[in-house]
Amino acid sequence: MLESGEGNTLSNADVQGQLRSHIAALREMGPEWQEPLVEAFLARVEQRVNELVDRRVQERLGKMSTFRSRSTSRLAISLAFAIPLMGIAGGFAGLTGVVLVLGAILLLNWDQIIPR
Repeated sequence: MLESGEGNTLSNADVQGQLRSHIAALREMGPEWQEPLVEAFLARVEQRVNELVDRRVQERLGKMSTFRSRSTSRLAISLAFAIPLMGIAGGFAGLTGVVLVLGAILLLNWDQIIPR
């Protein structure tokens, strides 16, 4: 299925109907009009395919930017809490406390650290 510029979906039957009308026009107008009519039809199909691809790319980019902004703020907040927690843990438990705090930060931010 292709989508038209108006947001309507064109089924295969719609595309086939348009193709049939172009073929009928080719028969009526003669061979000298064959190339311009074929080019016009292909240009319309290409335009619809490009619109569909552009729309899908924009949707995916929008989803990615939302995810990135949430993940960046989450990472910043965890780092803001990590600094004082590491100081407190280092003061009370030494190296073991610092390692535990770093492990907790790593677990909380695992989905941002490991690329998918």
